[in-house]
Amino acid sequence: MDVTLIASDGRALAAHLYHPYREEGPAVVIAGATGVPQRFYRRFATHLAERGATVLTFDYRGVGGSRHAGGPRHDGATMSEWGSLDLNEAIGHLADRDPDRPIAVVGHSAGGWLLSLAPNAQLVSAALTVGSQNGYWRQWTGRARAARYVQWHVALPAVAGLTGVLPGRYFGGETLPGGVAKDWARWGRRRDFVDGAGALPPERRFAGRLLAVSVPDDPFAPETAVAWLPTLYPRAASEVHTLAGRHRGLGHFGAFRPGAEGLWDAGWAWLRGAARAPSRFPLR
Repeated sequence: MDVTLIASDGRALAAHLYHPYREEGPAVVIAGATGVPQRFYRRFATHLAERGATVLTFDYRGVGGSRHAGGPRHDGATMSEWGSLDLNEAIGHLADRDPDRPIAVVGHSAGGWLLSLAPNAQLVSAALTVGSQNGYWRQWTGRARAARYVQWHVALPAVAGLTGVLPGRYFGGETLPGGVAKDWARWGRRRDFVDGAGALPPERRFAGRLLAVSVPDDPFAPETAVAWLPTLYPRAASEVHTLAGRHRGLGHFGAFRPGAEGLWDAGWAWLRGAARAPSRFPLR
């Protein structure tokens, strides 16, 4: 069912609510990757709903159905607002819908660390992230490190400054407002990434159970960068899990594409357990 979320600043956000036949386990918000529209997660969301989850997907401002009528060049959206306003509203929507039901977040890439900007994160019982990382350029090695340095220090600031947008070809998503690029590049130049430059004070961040999943051949999220995520949520009970080598080929996006149903089932099993009691990720 299509729904419209209204963020606290009045911005309308396109969203979709997936209803299960019988509700079991937590309600789930899917917080997507940078510039990736909610429709990319449709099969994954449907899979969870078929197993009892109420699932909410949404488009950040400037993405998909939440794009500005005048296009990204005329959109003043920032990446900070994706967490502090958009993800925050998605969590609040599920909390208002059923105050007694636990809430879980599945964060893909940026979705995992944008949670640190959302005041409503304290309503979340469990968070499962995939490829959510510290984007500081020194987290990479070799040529990838040099590429990240150029990306954060030169390419994104220059392109956003000259054109007012971030073309999708730079990262594999949709063309985004320039303000998003400026936030992203500013954080990528900092060793602590969002931790000291946008995230809420530690005592106001997510404090439930966290499972940070690393994919072995993810070029956008090295294992060491993913291992940083628990430091962003010091009050959470955290676990970092690197998928076995047999999962090579998933890259940064494959865990949410058809063919990864075994991972989806393992993730749902973990979320159901983590929302009520300690549990371990059941797939090695």
